[in-house]
Amino acid sequence: MRDKMAVLLLIVCAVMSVLAFILYGVDKKRSKKKRARRIPERTLLLFSIFGGGIGAFFGMRLFRHKTKHLNFRIIVPITAIIQLFLILFALYVLLTPGDGRPARNPEPAAESEAAAESADDSLAESLPEASAESFTESSIAEEPTPEPLAYDPDILSNPAGTVIPEEALDWDNVSSYFVFSEITEGDEVYNRIIGKSYRENDDIALSSLRYLKMLHFNFNDEVQVGEMITNEVIAAEVADIFCSLFKNRYQIYSMYLIDEFWTGDGVESDDASIAADNTSCFCYRRAANAENLSRHAYGMAIDLNPFENPFIYVHEDGSFSCDHEGSYAYIENRSADMPHVITHEDLAYQLFAAHGFRWGGDWTSPIDYQHFVK
Repeated sequence: MRDKMAVLLLIVCAVMSVLAFILYGVDKKRSKKKRARRIPERTLLLFSIFGGGIGAFFGMRLFRHKTKHLNFRIIVPITAIIQLFLILFALYVLLTPGDGRPARNPEPAAESEAAAESADDSLAESLPEASAESFTESSIAEEPTPEPLAYDPDILSNPAGTVIPEEALDWDNVSSYFVFSEITEGDEVYNRIIGKSYRENDDIALSSLRYLKMLHFNFNDEVQVGEMITNEVIAAEVADIFCSLFKNRYQIYSMYLIDEFWTGDGVESDDASIAADNTSCFCYRRAANAENLSRHAYGMAIDLNPFENPFIYVHEDGSFSCDHEGSYAYIENRSADMPHVITHEDLAYQLFAAHGFRWGGDWTSPIDYQHFVK
């Protein structure tokens, strides 16, 4: 019995370590790609804890991934050390003699097996013959299971990212799909954001934020559910702007809370959200390359289709650069004919400007084409 447990332990540690090593490599690769969905930190840590600590440790070191995150720097090495000792113990169990009791005589076991086979033969002879059909066909007819809908008919109860058929919408009452509500401690939205995009602070109270549920057309021209958190001051305006965009079939790649891309840090999570071309608003964090709070920290700034509308650094020699390699094509080619590029002729600019928002595309250094702020 103890040998079986030792073998099982070795197999679990080996398989989980290989999987953990692969996951760290995949997540590192995704962190550098456009629109790539990241592997949650919790998943990476769980693989480390449940047998994959050694693979996770080498994955962190080889791929230089999560090495700056305190929880990974503590948990992963500890689990690796514990699992290394468990592996050594399992090997010790397998390589040492048993518990000192004499080995069992194999002959009685053989006799028992023969007796068991004889009993099985007797039982088989006592059973009536059955046709092959009786074993291949069920005596109970199975009713066909109806295909479930891919969405909830209560449109706004669907999670962000759900695609909704256009015929399912009440086009005479489109504004009813653009709603906002308070966030209260303990509710579903609060549990998603606490400790991530929101934490207790002296700058913005939870009561000053509003959760918006909206619809938008994605890049495949399909109706998709979106979500956003804004300051209560602009919630009604934002709902109105996005309703107008929707009525005009304005395409937005995705609209999730930034918490869906959380890496453990507000600035890094914002970067991951941009890489996924995600439109978002609130995140309690400092401004990029600065110590002061961003307007996103107050829920007063929205980044729209950020991959096609990058944040641009203007250098002293007049050259430009941005943080996402795939966005370089959108740095200088800001033609209104380019899909999803925001210009002064773009509907999004016109709607936000009409509501008093300022556009980062009008800045001189840096330039932030995705950014609308109050």
